Amino acid sequence: MRKTSLIFSFFFFLACDLDFQISKKISVDEFVNDEMKSFNWSEVDQFPVFENCTQINETSKKNNCFIRTISDSLSLNFIKNDLILNRTLIDTVFMKFKVDKKGIIEIAKPVGVVGAVTPSTNPAATPVNNIINALKCRNSIIISPSPAGGKVFKELLILINKELDKIKAPKNLVQTFDVPIDKDLTNELMDKVDLVIVTGSLNNVKQAAKSGTPAIGVGQGNVSVIVD
Repeated sequence: MRKTSLIFSFFFFLACDLDFQISKKISVDEFVNDEMKSFNWSEVDQFPVFENCTQINETSKKNNCFIRTISDSLSLNFIKNDLILNRTLIDTVFMKFKVDKKGIIEIAKPVGVVGAVTPSTNPAATPVNNIINALKCRNSIIISPSPAGGKVFKELLILINKELDKIKAPKNLVQTFDVPIDKDLTNELMDKVDLVIVTGSLNNVKQAAKSGTPAIGVGQGNVSVIVD
């Protein structure tokens, strides 16, 4: 009987303690929510600042200077650079551009020919991802698959080119080598293209970084991320 009483007391203590913890957590959450409702982010948020706005001390005037500068720069650049469509579009057109600290706008454009080095562990999905990104940004691409994954990719390339033919895309947008692939051939590809994308071995990632060509590399244990 005494043992049963002790067990009952123990569970009663745990139940009370658990109830206290839950009540405490709810109280903290309510407190945070109330504080957040009354907190004015507009008073602490900082706009980006162009050089011509740095001498302005009043926050609202400095923010207006930023808005005016970027608006004027956008207007001037888009007046100077005509946008020409070579076919009728019933769609939304997205444009990517970069604004530097002086308000100068650089409109994104295709890089040209992309060279992609892909691993044997993912001989289909990785090349497809690289191909889609390259073509949708109006680039062509040459894939250098791992020798172990070369046969799989060549079969995949036949299917890809069939689909590209259906939409009358330019010929040879996606290519690979007709000869056996080795490190020398892959390294030469890195030197000749406009952008290198490497997925796979650390040695290939390091070689891409040393090639002198702009490179995006991801080795074992890392994740490729596209920030838009």
